[in-house]
Amino acid sequence: MTLSVFVRQEINYDSPRGGVSVITEKGDITTSYLLIQRARAADSGKYTCNPSNANPKTLVVHHLLSMLGL
Repeated sequence: MTLSVFVRQEINYDSPRGGVSVITEKGDITTSYLLIQRARAADSGKYTCNPSNANPKTLVVHHLLSMLGL
């Protein structure tokens, strides 16, 4: 599975920033969660999950505190 953000950049799980991981629950239906710890305004954007055996899905993430000026 590939997770992409912003201009089709692949997420780097080994970046110095740290705190970005994917949690996958396998079963009859496999579900994956993107966990962004200590999220900040720069983490806002479009994220796409592109599994090899299904259609890609995109969602938009907003960092609410930065939107409120906090």
